[in-house]
Amino acid sequence: MSNDIVLVGAGCMGAALLPGLFKGFQKSRILVVDTSPLRREKVAAMGVDVASAIDNIDGGATVVLALPPNSFSGFASSTLALKGHAGLVISVMAGVRIATIKHALQICNVVRAIPNTPAETLKSMTVFCAATSVSLLCLEFAERVLSLFGEAIRVESENLMDPATAICGGGPAYISYFAECMRCFAVEQGFNDDESALIVAQVLCGTGSLLSVGDRRPMQLCRDVMTPGGTTARAVEVLDRNNFKEVVGDALLKATIHSRSLGCMVEEAENERSHR
Repeated sequence: MSNDIVLVGAGCMGAALLPGLFKGFQKSRILVVDTSPLRREKVAAMGVDVASAIDNIDGGATVVLALPPNSFSGFASSTLALKGHAGLVISVMAGVRIATIKHALQICNVVRAIPNTPAETLKSMTVFCAATSVSLLCLEFAERVLSLFGEAIRVESENLMDPATAICGGGPAYISYFAECMRCFAVEQGFNDDESALIVAQVLCGTGSLLSVGDRRPMQLCRDVMTPGGTTARAVEVLDRNNFKEVVGDALLKATIHSRSLGCMVEEAENERSHR
């Protein structure tokens, strides 16, 4: 039986995409490819076909590349069945540029996307862009696939994909880091571990729900909560005094730069491989 979807990589990000893929496609039409026997066993237990490599592929299948960036060049050189693939290829690899993927696999229909791990609960924020060579049909299908994971927006400039990697891809980690700081404070103040975890999770969940409705921007919501001279204002004053906004901006910039450097390293590896 041919597959509608071939997911390459069942690590943290790849596995997070599975619930959305199950929502949009029959499990019998999905193939998950991963070199790890343990990950293949875990996915197979969900009722999905698994393989350690792509031996052959239907020309109309959509391939989702969820590999670590530094694994891509080796994958491309060893996966001859994917060379010249006519169907859609969606990459969720950090940093790897569309041109690199097109050149390595000799394909045209490439979409570069950055979802995040909330895809596991169908709450991803995905930013994507497409090669100019992508057909309209493939582009529309890519948007439908990416929307299975949550919200998806398309950008025209690929230059935006590296900051999107910093914001969307890394966002759950930064917010979780901040949440852990709040949880630790709650425990230090006398709440038990379960109480602390519930309090922080609900605060974040509730705040997210406020940010997702209406047209209030984050700082407006912040001002709505702050009573002049009140307890929240006192806390925000400390954050401002310690240049919290600049620290966050610097962190995001570092992540953006590293995403670009990952792309350059993959491109260099691919150029070296192709000139052997």
